[in-house]
Amino acid sequence: MLILYRSLGNADDVREDTRAFEIIKAINNIKALGEIATTRRISNMTDIKESNVSFVLGDLIMNGKVRKLPKQGREQPYDIV
Repeated sequence: MLILYRSLGNADDVREDTRAFEIIKAINNIKALGEIATTRRISNMTDIKESNVSFVLGDLIMNGKVRKLPKQGREQPYDIV
């Protein structure tokens, strides 16, 4: 029997990629519901802590995958680029 393993890379990087995918999917789902995709709303939908959502959103913004929309009161909405 031959078993082959493929490295997915650093475990932390894989975990971050998975979170990024979950956050992008959540933004799309929130928009489909006609709601505003804020850090809190994304956190509630994904069960990822707000601080972690903010961290991943920062990376997604730097990589040009997500953008900040104009603030609405105290809320900071996000959208997919």
